Amino acid sequence: MATINLTWAAPTGANVIEQRVYRGITSGSSSLLASGLSPTANTYSDTTVLDNTTYYYSCLLYTS
Repeated sequence: MATINLTWAAPTGANVIEQRVYRGITSGSSSLLASGLSPTANTYSDTTVLDNTTYYYSCLLYTS
């Protein structure tokens, strides 16, 4: 297995209470990978990826 390190701009100006990372192997189709990320998080390491596989990621913010 391999690792993919994700980074994104930390959210600002919103009442973010949680972030979640989703992953899929086709564009537009994904499953929950991680939940409960800190409102100020801007990194995540996916340690469950397979070599020579394309993955698509998204990060969703949840606000109060």
